[in-house]
Amino acid sequence: MHMPKRGEITDVVDGMLKIMVFGGVASVGLLAPNAIQALDRPLQLYFKKMDKRDRQRELRKTLDYMRRNGLVRGSYEHGLQITSKGKKRLQKAELDRVNIPIPKHWDKKWRLVLFDIPETKKAGRDGLTHKIKELGFKQLQKSVWIFPHPCRGEIELVCSKYGVDRYVTYIETTHIDKAEVLKNRFKF
Repeated sequence: MHMPKRGEITDVVDGMLKIMVFGGVASVGLLAPNAIQALDRPLQLYFKKMDKRDRQRELRKTLDYMRRNGLVRGSYEHGLQITSKGKKRLQKAELDRVNIPIPKHWDKKWRLVLFDIPETKKAGRDGLTHKIKELGFKQLQKSVWIFPHPCRGEIELVCSKYGVDRYVTYIETTHIDKAEVLKNRFKF
């Protein structure tokens, strides 16, 4: 039998949490022989490598792990519910997967993200700042960040997840002072 790697285990747990939230598949349904069709693509690939017995055993082990770690509660027979801890893990996994595709050619537009997030939302502000740095934004001023590629959807998603969307403004512009300096910062 194939021993799962650490990343595969994480993907399986996150995928199962996602299914429980969005797909509404009860644990009994996950153990059914044809349940693999209900899984999202990474889980399908992982479980496709196994025969029916190994797949059921692996699903049970994963569900047991999720219960022991407080990610879900309930029973197999009556269904499992995702806990607030499980929802937080799923939210973090979704944020970790956010990335901005870089086109081959620059459209000569700058994307600015400006925010004035109150101290009562400090955790959200810190999370947003960390994520936009991770995405490759450069700081122009204290709460003003710049990026050269389209990213509205990604920024809206991140802001929404941190609960700060009402304090953030997204701007696209073709003109900005010191553009040559910025081009160098982004290695154009």
